Amino acid sequence: MKRSKLPALVILATIVALLAAAVPVSAQAGPPPGSPDEFLDEPPGPPSGPPERFFAEHAERLGLDQAALDRIRAIVDASRAEGSALRDRMRDERGAMRDLLSQDNPDEAAVMHQADAVGAAMTALKKHHLATMLKIRALLTPEQRAELEKLRQEMGPRMHHGGPFGKGRR
Repeated sequence: MKRSKLPALVILATIVALLAAAVPVSAQAGPPPGSPDEFLDEPPGPPSGPPERFFAEHAERLGLDQAALDRIRAIVDASRAEGSALRDRMRDERGAMRDLLSQDNPDEAAVMHQADAVGAAMTALKKHHLATMLKIRALLTPEQRAELEKLRQEMGPRMHHGGPFGKGRR
């Protein structure tokens, strides 16, 4: 990868991490460790806050005025309903997979078909997060994106493992 593209990709990854928690999710316990469907569940617990709170906390450093913060909030608010519906769909598909896998002798074709359904639901949610992130990113100047990258580097592993409003190191 060319060095010149690396900062843009890092910024993109940072914003994706920020938006991964764009809509708070309710905590739910996953299956016991070692169960065959443990790959289906994300770690339990809600995120500690939405991206607009992160941007508000770092507004001065990022050079964001109130109008920019209001636009960010509007983007996140507009994405909430769709994000919630997509998360519900993903949970339903994962639940259907758990039901299949809990059978004594699951039908392989049905499991593989359900794996496709789980993957499609996850992809739809990721695309939604990316679309929201790109809308927010379009509001930032190159200088603001550069400062966001510096902030990401300072946050280090915490940003890499769930973002500033994620779960931290796992």
